[in-house]
Amino acid sequence: MRGMPLGSSSANFGREFLPEWLPIIEQSGIEYLELVFLTWHFNTEDEELIGKVKEFFKGPRELKLWSCHLPTGPKWDISTLDDGMRRLILFGLSYHLDLAAEFGAGIVVVHPSAEPIKDEERERRLEAARESLAEIERMCKERGLRMAVETLPRSCLGNTPEELLRLLEGLDEEVTGVCLDSNHANLNGDLVDAVRKLGNRIITLHISDNDGKDERHWLPFEGVIDWKGFISALQEVGYSGPFLYEAKVKAQTPHRVAEILKRNYKKVMTSPSKGSEGPPRRPERPAERRRAV
Repeated sequence: MRGMPLGSSSANFGREFLPEWLPIIEQSGIEYLELVFLTWHFNTEDEELIGKVKEFFKGPRELKLWSCHLPTGPKWDISTLDDGMRRLILFGLSYHLDLAAEFGAGIVVVHPSAEPIKDEERERRLEAARESLAEIERMCKERGLRMAVETLPRSCLGNTPEELLRLLEGLDEEVTGVCLDSNHANLNGDLVDAVRKLGNRIITLHISDNDGKDERHWLPFEGVIDWKGFISALQEVGYSGPFLYEAKVKAQTPHRVAEILKRNYKKVMTSPSKGSEGPPRRPERPAERRRAV
């Protein structure tokens, strides 16, 4: 099968990010990393930490920084109906976009809302989120980034492919796409159908499994997802970015986490699937692709 080299979220390796993980992840053979800017994981005000990450990624590396995950939760809800608060949130996100660009990422992942979303507020929340996404897209363009809006579960905005595509209406397809989270998309409908509906708007992935009832963030084959059908659907729509894990890995050390991810990835990629064409190849990084056009 072509495309989809191995990638991982930094959060797979532990709760609090340590820069010492980076060479371990690189030496493991994992090719792409998503750096998670959630407050419990990465202190974006720690200048020493920021300096070490910049230093690591400043030169040619076997480990590439594919994406950065912007902060999430009620304090970062871009669909809030409080306009003043929304402006403050967007101002705060601009700092994280600066960091992503300085680190050399190509994509930033954003949640279109927190939760719960009341039924009677949903349409107004969708409009507020669209306005916020348009502003984030503008800031991304200025920094040479792409934006991936994540598929979310339960009552969150973007909990179906149809609603997520509504959120993307009017946005620049060269800049803004979808982060397909298999764990989320499998809860509110058929995952394979979601891949086909979102099609070439999918520019990155979050990979994990569940029981079809709730978020579990299990590794593939620990739950109910049809991985053969999922991979085949991704091939059909031409996705060739990293197969990027965002899963709970039961291991005590970064070395062991990497080993488990590599073994699981090999199992997924060697499971018989339609259109298998050999080993994965590296994708173009988003920022590089835009410069080449």
